[in-house]
Amino acid sequence: LEFRRVLFRSQLLHTYNIEIGAGLGTLKGKAWRIGLMGETCRRANVIGLLTALGEILPNRSADEAIQAAENVYKTDK
Repeated sequence: LEFRRVLFRSQLLHTYNIEIGAGLGTLKGKAWRIGLMGETCRRANVIGLLTALGEILPNRSADEAIQAAENVYKTDK
């Protein structure tokens, strides 16, 4: 399981140029640490991350998450 986590994060980094953390403290290995604050929370970065997750994770689609993010960006103006 740890190998798959490392492989997943490596694929995000090398294929999509997206780096996420492995989690800290009691959440290490149980949750990813994704930094989307400040300048990095621009629409293109958020949609890019969600798209990459949908493409990499088996049997998952990012469509609902992308639509939810788009709705937030529409109402945030």
